Amino acid sequence: MEIRVLQYFVTIAEEKSISKAAQKRHVTQPTLSRQIKELEEELGTQLFYRGSREVTLTEDGHYLYNRALEILSLVDKTSSNLMEKGPVSGTVTIGAAEGRSLKSVFAVAKDIQATYPRIQFNVNSANADDILEKLNTGILDFGIVARDVDKNIYDQLLLPTQEYWGVLLPKNHDLANHSSLNWDDLAPYPILLPNQSESKTFFNQKLPNKIQIPATFNLIFNASLMVEAGMGLAITWSDLVATDSKESPLTFIPLEGDLPPIQLSLIWKKHSQQSRAAKVFLAALKDAFAFLSIS
Repeated sequence: MEIRVLQYFVTIAEEKSISKAAQKRHVTQPTLSRQIKELEEELGTQLFYRGSREVTLTEDGHYLYNRALEILSLVDKTSSNLMEKGPVSGTVTIGAAEGRSLKSVFAVAKDIQATYPRIQFNVNSANADDILEKLNTGILDFGIVARDVDKNIYDQLLLPTQEYWGVLLPKNHDLANHSSLNWDDLAPYPILLPNQSESKTFFNQKLPNKIQIPATFNLIFNASLMVEAGMGLAITWSDLVATDSKESPLTFIPLEGDLPPIQLSLIWKKHSQQSRAAKVFLAALKDAFAFLSIS
């Protein structure tokens, strides 16, 4: 499976047309068709449905498309790192959970760019499961997560500011006047949960057995829209949604119980070959947060 063929495949998937993809890639249509046919034969599966007006991805095609994007991204990143010369430059790629601690990380990033204006940051919002997968494959330089990680595989730097769990609900809800909520308070209502595996397991153990869970989420903005639409109450972290203004239809109420505060940390793979830009970023973060330690 050649990189060039993966590039052809991705272009066809995005253009939904072999002829348009051929024009974009500056190759002939028969050449492109032959390359995709050979790729399908190599993989032993059909990648496209061929219609009269457009081509669309099969289920296996969708899988390959997502993996191809990751592979091509890693190839570009590797090439850029190897070609680094002169002033420090390049892109630092971060997969991040949402949380207030990111403000301090971005403040450090801003200071870095004042000294190294050719360093860029690519920040992807994701849950911990996705972040760990992409760290392991080299797609990400760093992850920001709120979970314990295997210290034999990852190095870790605690970030300042702790979060706490609570419930996002409409201001006109029956529970909106409570100063705090417990698990029994939530029993009569549908609950929206974060969709990362560790959180779902934890809350499934805490919530009443027959509670309804109509949806899960990985981005709090989408969760807030579901709450506004009346789909349920969202269990989430503090201060991720602005609820103080009169215009906001939502409010946030803390959860009681054996819920430890949430500590975000920056993680990266041990012994990974980091770019110069990533090394500069990590050194600056270590200087900024040296007062924090991993227990």
